[in-house]
Amino acid sequence: MANIRLIDLLPQPYYQDVYEMVLLMQIEQYQLDALQNAIDKAQNNFFAIVADEDGLKIFEQMLGIAGDDYLDLEARRYNVIARLLPPKPITLRGFNEIIKALNIDASISVKNFEAVVQTNTTDTQALKRLNSLMKSCLPANLTFQALNIVSSSTPAPTKHGTGALLATKVTSQRSVYAERG
Repeated sequence: MANIRLIDLLPQPYYQDVYEMVLLMQIEQYQLDALQNAIDKAQNNFFAIVADEDGLKIFEQMLGIAGDDYLDLEARRYNVIARLLPPKPITLRGFNEIIKALNIDASISVKNFEAVVQTNTTDTQALKRLNSLMKSCLPANLTFQALNIVSSSTPAPTKHGTGALLATKVTSQRSVYAERG
């Protein structure tokens, strides 16, 4: 909303030189500004995309999302938006748009009755959001397989962990120069 200045609402010719009235308008302006901020905050908290922490907490309570205190505000916002999506099946193009809007690096291909999802991320929260999204939006007769493909190259020995990976492939390639030396 536009900022309302009380001093501009006074009848100017009559109150222009009255010190008390000008002082009253300056003091009451703080109260009006605080009221305006409260109205703007309440208005923003009606929409998950612009809600602050208090607004997201209300959405989480309404949707039955467990409060994760360690998540940042954007991850909580994505969880709420993903839960607010319609439960009906959507097209593949629409599903890819939703995934991009939720900031998940993934590509989806469908063959027969199987959807193959390939991701390239180390963000475990993004993988959880994608898994929840797949379970809620895909039809019951369509199965899905999710592959998280993260590549790395190092000349030294490696140690592998599978904490955030859904699938992994480790290969050892020797170059022609390494065999000669």
